[in-house]
Amino acid sequence: VYGMPRADLTLYLDMPVETSSELVAGRGVRSYTDLKADLHERDVPYLRSCRAVYRDLCARQYKSQWHMIDCIDANGLLRSIGSIHEELLGHVKFTPA
Repeated sequence: VYGMPRADLTLYLDMPVETSSELVAGRGVRSYTDLKADLHERDVPYLRSCRAVYRDLCARQYKSQWHMIDCIDANGLLRSIGSIHEELLGHVKFTPA
C-alpha cells in the first residue's frame, strides 16, 4: 500500500498478557504519562485480542516467514534478555553488504 518492500522475516516476541501487565505495573515514572499503564496497557481485552491476532498471523505465516519467540520459559518464568537475544540471532542470517 505504501510502497514498502515485503518483510523477508518477522520475529514475533510472545508473552502472556498477565506477565506483560505485571511488568508494566512494576515500571517507574515514564515521560509520556503519569499513569502506571497507558491507554492500551490498561485495556486487557484489547491486549488479549492483539495477542490472538499476532499468534494467528504467525501460525499462518502471513506474507512473511514468521518465527514466534516465547518470552516465557517452560516453568512459566520470564526468560532472560540474553536467552531471548540468542534465539533471535538464531533466526537471522547476516550477509555482507
